[in-house]
Amino acid sequence: MIRSEIVNTTINMKIAMIQVMMVALLSASYQVSSPHSKIETCTNAGTIKSSSVISLQREWSDKAIKNYAEAQDKKWRRWREAMFR
Repeated sequence: MIRSEIVNTTINMKIAMIQVMMVALLSASYQVSSPHSKIETCTNAGTIKSSSVISLQREWSDKAIKNYAEAQDKKWRRWREAMFR
């Protein structure tokens, strides 16, 4: 009985940690994409301008899409070679 309670507590703690991480990621995503984010309104020298953040995000997403497409192509090419030899 005690062992199952320990297991349930451990599972509940892991679920709670995942929930906290998801909330943190969603919050960070919202703050970055928000039109009134602190990045845009900050006027200190040395801060990142919102247009540069958007262009960096666009570059990263384009690179990620390209790499994903190449990986998928490689995976299916190998699969076809293995299946139809």
